[in-house]
Amino acid sequence: MFYDMHKHDLAEIMAIERQAHSHPWSAQIFQDCLSHKAYRGFVWKNSQGIQAYGLLQVVQSQGQVLEASIINLAVKPAQQRQGLGRKMLLHLLAHSRAPMVYLEVRASNHIAIALYQKCGFHAVGMRRNYYPKNAQQREDALIFALEQTIATA
Repeated sequence: MFYDMHKHDLAEIMAIERQAHSHPWSAQIFQDCLSHKAYRGFVWKNSQGIQAYGLLQVVQSQGQVLEASIINLAVKPAQQRQGLGRKMLLHLLAHSRAPMVYLEVRASNHIAIALYQKCGFHAVGMRRNYYPKNAQQREDALIFALEQTIATA
């Protein structure tokens, strides 16, 4: 089940973050995001606890959502390749209420790239040497975008 992300979730989130990413975020980054109204976080929990999480940044002007960025999405490694990443991605998209959604991904993350493309994202750019790869090397980030039709009431 999906739930809003809260600071009390950070211990479980950080465990997944360290397992799922070669260069994990700090708990402070998550705390900073959760304390700012421009960010929305979600977790997916079952009886064993948090299995996935995602974080959005939503840009608004005069109460209107202009765009959103998916800034972090991770699935517990033992739960990967079972559709949970797709569920989280679709949940983030639905809750963004944004006509345009962006994300960045490591050029080497072929599994995530395939997921994003299956969900309608298209590559729109690249940030050269954006991500740290190891002590001496860096890796490119691919920038993807998805245009959504947003129903108005």
